[in-house]
Amino acid sequence: MSQKTNPTVVGVFVLAGLGLGLAGLLLFSSFSWFHQPLRFILYFESSVKGLAPGGGGDRGG
Repeated sequence: MSQKTNPTVVGVFVLAGLGLGLAGLLLFSSFSWFHQPLRFILYFESSVKGLAPGGGGDRGG
């Protein structure tokens, strides 16, 4: 390479990459910016072994 690397260009490139990474992380994370999470209450007629009253559950598994 016959030309010296400009530190300003490298710094801008690194900051832009970090900014895009942070934006992607916030965009694809489960954190919701614009709405409240949905909450459900379920009632079972028979015993459901392994669950406790007030215990948490996961949707889809």
